[in-house]
Amino acid sequence: MLISMILLAVFHVLVMLKVLPSDIVWGGQINDPSVNIITLELIALAVTLVFSAVIILKLSYLKSGKSAVIINICLLIIFAYLIFNTIANIVSAVSAENFIFAPVAFIQALLSLRLAIEK
Repeated sequence: MLISMILLAVFHVLVMLKVLPSDIVWGGQINDPSVNIITLELIALAVTLVFSAVIILKLSYLKSGKSAVIINICLLIIFAYLIFNTIANIVSAVSAENFIFAPVAFIQALLSLRLAIEK
């Protein structure tokens, strides 16, 4: 799960740097010049990094004063977010989101659920 989040963060950076096309993210709606791809990708990157931090805390790579219950609730929130993200990717008009990102998000959702229920 952590490796997939790190790869996702790299992906968002590559989109920001225009190494990867922006029309494969955000439902292909970034073609509008009034939409700032950097802002949207920074938001996506921040969410990814927060999710990574929660995973790191759950795996005890870093110790925190936070309760295991709070971390597990955060993981359940991540699970819900990823399920909604999977649905959004499935209904997207962008084929990359349908066939690549939807399965990846679904696998990440299952992994986050497993982490949440793991002791």
